[in-house]
Parts: sequence; C-alpha cells; structure tokens
Amino acid sequence: MTLRPKIPNLFSYLLLIPAAILFILRAKNISLTWDESYTFFEFVRSPHWLPQDYNYMAANDHLLNTWLMKVSVFLFGEGEFALRLPNVIAGIIFLISLLSFLGKILREQWAVILSFLIIAFNPYLVDFFTIARGYGIALACMMIALNCSVDFIKQQQWNKLFRAQFFFILSTLAVITFIHVFIGAMIFFFFFVIVRIPRQRLWRNMLSLFCIPFLFALLIIPYLIRLKSAGAFFLGQEIKNPLLLFGSLADATVYSTGIMHIIPSLLGKLLLTVPLLAIVIVLLGKQKSDPGIFSFLSITAVFSILLPVLLHYTIGTNLITGRAAIFCLPVLLLLLIMFLANAGKIERGVLILLALLSVVNSSYRMNTRSYFDWSEQADIKSAMKILRDQKVKVEQPYYADIISTDLPYDMPINYYRMRFGMTEFSHAERGEFLRSCGYYYLPVEDTAFYAMADIIHYFPETKTALFRLMDPLPPHYSTVAEEWFDFEALKDFDELKTDTMFFGDKGTWCQYPEHQFTMTLILPVPDSVRNKDLAATLSCRIRTETKKTGALLVFNAKTEHGDSWKAMHISELPEKPGEWSLTGWTRTIPKGTKEIKVYIWNRDKAPVYMDNVSIRLLAKE
Repeated sequence: MTLRPKIPNLFSYLLLIPAAILFILRAKNISLTWDESYTFFEFVRSPHWLPQDYNYMAANDHLLNTWLMKVSVFLFGEGEFALRLPNVIAGIIFLISLLSFLGKILREQWAVILSFLIIAFNPYLVDFFTIARGYGIALACMMIALNCSVDFIKQQQWNKLFRAQFFFILSTLAVITFIHVFIGAMIFFFFFVIVRIPRQRLWRNMLSLFCIPFLFALLIIPYLIRLKSAGAFFLGQEIKNPLLLFGSLADATVYSTGIMHIIPSLLGKLLLTVPLLAIVIVLLGKQKSDPGIFSFLSITAVFSILLPVLLHYTIGTNLITGRAAIFCLPVLLLLLIMFLANAGKIERGVLILLALLSVVNSSYRMNTRSYFDWSEQADIKSAMKILRDQKVKVEQPYYADIISTDLPYDMPINYYRMRFGMTEFSHAERGEFLRSCGYYYLPVEDTAFYAMADIIHYFPETKTALFRLMDPLPPHYSTVAEEWFDFEALKDFDELKTDTMFFGDKGTWCQYPEHQFTMTLILPVPDSVRNKDLAATLSCRIRTETKKTGALLVFNAKTEHGDSWKAMHISELPEKPGEWSLTGWTRTIPKGTKEIKVYIWNRDKAPVYMDNVSIRLLAKE
C-alpha cells in the first residue's frame, strides 16, 4: 500500500513557535563552551577559510559551521547568540523538514503531531540546535536530504536525487561523521536503481547516481588525508564496544540523571532492535506503510551504524558514540514511528505512550543554562560577570591581575575576558596556584587548597567556585629577576610610536624565511634559582588592527634538553582592534631553565603591536 503524501495542518506548524523560542533563549543565555570558544579563537577569527596548521585540534573545525559562524560574526558581532545563530536557524529548518517528512510517511494528522513531539523535543537534539558546533546544521541538512530522497523514491526524478546528494554533502561538511549516513543512503540508491529503473539505461543511471559523490570524494579525500596524518581523523570517541553507541544516545536523551537508569537502558535496547526489526518486517512483507520509504530508512540506518565499525577495524578510526553518532537518533526514531503509526491499535497505543513520555521528559530536562555534554561549564559566564564586578586594583599600569583555571574552563574564560572588556585580568597556565594569581575558577571540592579558599561565589550545580586563597598560603613564589624592554632602543624594526615594537609585514610572517622574526625578548635565569620550582609572568600591552589574525604569543624556556614552549593566540588577548589592551600570561618554567624567551610569531600579514613589556621570573620560596 502506497501512502498519499499529506501536508501537516496549521496546528502542526504552530508547534514550531515554542521550539523556536526555546532555541533562541538557550542560545542567548547558556555560557559559551570550551569547544565553541576554541572554534571561535582558532578558526572563526582566523583570516583563513581552511586550517593552516593541521594538528589533532583540526578536528574541532567543522567546516560549514565555521564558515557560517564567520558570516554571522561579520553581520552581527561576536556575542554568543551571533556565534550560535547558524545552528538556531538550522534547528528551525530541521523542524520544518521534519514536519514535511512526517506528512509523507504517516496517514493521520494526529500521528504527525505525536511523532513530531517525540523527535523535535528530544533534549539531546535540542542541545545541538542552540550551540555553535555544527551538529544542528548537519541534522538540518540531513533532514532535507531525507525529504528529497523520499521524493526520488516516489517520483523517480533525478533532480530529486541530485538535491538529496547535495544536502547529504552539506551535512558532511558540517560534521564529518554524517558521511556515514550519506554512504548508507547511496548503498540503498544503488540497489534501488538496479531494481526500479529500466535496465536498458543502467550504465547511464549508475553514472548519474555516482557523479556527484565522485566529485565530492575528489574534494574531501585530500582533506581527510591531512586530518588523518595530523591525528585528527577521529570520527568518534575511544570506546571498546560498538553497542555503547545506543546506550550513550539513550543516556543523553534523558540527561542520565533524576530518572532511574532502567529507562536509558530500555531505550538503548529499543533503539538497538529497531533496524533489525525493520529488516524483518520488510522481508516478511507485513509493513503497512510505504515499503520503499521503510526500506530506505532501514538500510540507511543499518549501514550508517555498521560503517564506523568497519572503518574502525580496517583503518583504525574511533567508534562512534554520543554526539558523533547524533545522526542515528532521528533516523532510528523515524523508523520506530513509521512502524508504530501505521500498524495496529496496540502499536498506536505505544506511540501515544511514547509521545507522552517524551513530553514529560522534555519538560523535565529542557533548560536555558546548560548542555548535557558540557554541563560542568554552565556557570563560567556567571562567574566572569561576578569577577567583572570585583574592585580589582592593578599593581602598575602594565601589570594585570591573574585568574587561574583548568582545561575545561580556560577557553570560555578567555572569551568572556575579551567579551566583557576585562583587560585588568590576565591568564595563568592551567591549574597553577601561584602567589601572583589573584583569582581562581575551579571545581573547589577537588582542589588541594579547598581549606584555604576564600569563596567569592559557589555554584552548587557544577560544584565550581570563583575564589581567592586565604592565609596560610601554599608555598608561594617571589620575584627573583625582572626585565623591562624599551623598544625605542631597537633599531631593526619599524615603530608605531615611542616605546612600541611592530610585528607585521617586516616581522614574522612565517611563509617566507626572510620574514621570520629572530629577535626575542630574553630574560636570563640566575644560576642560584635554576633548580627551584620556577614560574614567569609576562605583562604587556597588545594592539592589533584586525580581529582576524593568526599571530601567536610564544613563551619559551630554554633548558639543557631543548626548548619548552607554549603559545597563546593573540586574538584571545585584545579587547578591540585598533585599541591597546593590557594583558598578561603566567606559566610554570621547567627546572634547569637557562633563559626565558618571549616573542610574537605572526603567521599572516595582520600587524601586531606590543608595548610596555615586562617579564618577571618567580621562584618558589
């Protein structure tokens, strides 16, 4: 029996309004996460549209997401909502496409509404329509592609297939793991063309089928090879059991807290059985819905789940789980809905019960303050607002106070330091407890100095705190050497004005050897303290003429065994282009360090200016 496509009624589309409001509120209110902040500093603010340095963090650059973020920032600025706007819009497009798809596979409007509630208000899916990570864009493109695929199955018009392939490609550009869905769909179309299209045009049909995927492969494979060589071709997470995919999606759907864990467990088993159940039903010929569409969803789901396992055991990619496998969630739920809505009364009762449970779960889980995968970072924005209101006394006009934190929090803290104009604060190396660090933002209960913490504000949900250290202090650091650099005396570089050093076209543009910057700001380490625990603080003023610069501020320690260096992006430091910003950086120095070097490595032609540079060497007493 072939279903006649139905257009969802007006009431169905009214459901888009609360969903859109929810997306907007979450995108505006929730603190920026580490992944979003890193993408912003490393890729969005970069003048380049493709990564220049392929390292393991290149996997963070979801290409289509980054490109759309660049456009949004250009139009609307650098606020959280502007960064997330492409995914918010994608969320609305996903819902419209979902309604259209449900209208093509379900007979009754009530089934469309119930099914919409089950998928559209899944808390884990909603997370990615309000965060600048590309998964929302990928889901929207995938949903459009599924719609076009259904149209091709029904009408057998090649323009529908080409349109589906185009949107599958866009979803892959948004998040590379969605390539599994693309390949799964192409496997179905291969057999579909053989069975359903006239055989006398088989070769021409096959050429038409694989023309666009072949051209896309020519473009994407070199990029994937570069990711693979840089150790960034993850395609998932390091897990041992492929079946954990279903448990991870089930746990995320209920946020894995508050409700007994039997529910995530049962939901995971349900998701696991859906593809197998679909195949059995199709083979037995007992599915009452359109068998072509049901077969399409079944084969696409099965192969998109099996392909990562195959790749894992052949070329060594990681297995997919959690957000890397987010594409499985709507596809599997659509399969389940299609079976339940077009079967008997018992199955329809199950659909109604599932919709009610989904509404209850979404009402309990939906919030405007956190994401499931980044829940520990929910209070960073609030902490930085509180810190902004502190009356901070700057030691000297060129010394900034220091805030110390740890890995999950450092990038968002740098974003809000820049966003809120908090140039009176500088950055400390992750997790360092130095005397010169005025403030800390950390999980307090896991901190060795919890008993000595002067809590400014405690955040109970994330169990983090903004605090200072009280007496008795841990062994503290004192200044043993200091160097002030007067750039007016350096004649080898152009100057913007008195006491200013210029780094730009004639500085350190790394593409040409003659532009490499060889002059470093050097502070020798006295012999008497070389074997002590050391740290160093750099204080300076930075100015750039554009936010889009790939320049790095490099802190280098020269030891007997070589150089130990770390770098911070210049784009994390200044408040506004064309204005001077007070900033600084504190990091620990390995024992045995002979001298400390500081320089700017300018990786493009964007000018960078540096002034009032002071380096202090700190030794533990």
